[in-house]
Amino acid sequence: MSAHWLSLRNAPRTQAGSSRLRLIFFGGLALIFMFGMGWGSYWLFTQFLQAEFLADLLIRRVLDITLIFFVGLLVFSNIIGGFSVFFFAEDMKQLVVSPTPIGRLYMARLTQTWAQSSWMVLVFAVPVFWALGPVFSSPWWFYLGVPAAVLPLTIACAAMGTCVTIGLARWLPARRTRDALIVLAVVGFLVLYIAFRLAEPERFLEPDGFEDLVSLIAGLQSSESVFAPTTWTLDIIVGLAHSDLAALPLPIVSLLSGTVMACALGSWLARSVFLDCFSMSQEGRPARSNTSSPRRSRPGRYEDDPVRAIARRDTHIFLRTTGQWTQLLLVAALVVVYLFNFKHFRALQESRMIGTLGIFYINFALSGLVVTTLGARFLYPSVSLEGRAFWAVQVAPVTGRTILSGKVRWGFIPMTLVAVFLAAGSG
Repeated sequence: MSAHWLSLRNAPRTQAGSSRLRLIFFGGLALIFMFGMGWGSYWLFTQFLQAEFLADLLIRRVLDITLIFFVGLLVFSNIIGGFSVFFFAEDMKQLVVSPTPIGRLYMARLTQTWAQSSWMVLVFAVPVFWALGPVFSSPWWFYLGVPAAVLPLTIACAAMGTCVTIGLARWLPARRTRDALIVLAVVGFLVLYIAFRLAEPERFLEPDGFEDLVSLIAGLQSSESVFAPTTWTLDIIVGLAHSDLAALPLPIVSLLSGTVMACALGSWLARSVFLDCFSMSQEGRPARSNTSSPRRSRPGRYEDDPVRAIARRDTHIFLRTTGQWTQLLLVAALVVVYLFNFKHFRALQESRMIGTLGIFYINFALSGLVVTTLGARFLYPSVSLEGRAFWAVQVAPVTGRTILSGKVRWGFIPMTLVAVFLAAGSG
């Protein structure tokens, strides 16, 4: 792990001014988002206090749902990230053949996987729990105890995710399994997001809708289990918020022992099957043999127009790169969410703030913004995505304008179809 630590420590010395500005910009956005989540949680908890007998139950249910959501996200992200860290990292070939015990190698890679995935929970989930402090007038050490309570849970999620990664790599090709899981993750996110938008949660912010929200959460069946790590973490956080120190020892011991057991299980599994899994992950696809078929392969067709040739080449590259296919699902989600949300613009027309013709102009403008977003995602970086093959494009007997024209021709038809579908569907 010393190599990763040294690179992380020397990163500020090698960063240019633009990199530092980018870090400051996105760091500021993260702070704003954290403040928004904390303030929103505080507002929700104070509203729950109006329901005197249900306040503790409602707050606990919201925190339980939050923990379950982040745990599921953590486990799945560790499964996806485990393939890259354990099997596809560039230094793994040297580390596997080095005289390093597999157990220590697993613990080092587990730490790296945890660091890459768990920062999100520590940054974005902790403000939700910190909102309990002002509501219950908790002492100052409550704010220090919340990250300490969430930390073992993230380690346990990383250990469980890596165990699933090694188990999948033992029986299935690692590269194909990772691509399949990424597609499933994107599809699951799209389904949940669309279902969330169809539920129209903004109606719960209305005075009449808040009663529905209280009855909805209060009517939920208790999903907590005494054997679940989320329950142990929730008991610790609630006990710290109420300054109930007598209720802390049992969940603390349960959470720490469960985390240690998850890490020990992953280390045992790695010592048993990791070498076989790594060997399988390095195997390439078997070559297809044409000896059984007397038919000869058809020679390639050459294009007279270089612009058409570049567009055709980019189409083949896109179809062969499975990582780009998930972007199409995100495009579909963008289109569906746009069409679902456009009906809310009817309120502008009913309030007579804007006429029918103005609604159509807004429709075309927003459709143009969506198409611009797609162009910034697919067309703008298409030259840099050439990677190491750019030297072949640069020495080809074509001009830079021809290359850009080929890129534009490749994306013009699908982006135009998306624009027409957006304008017609929302209209």
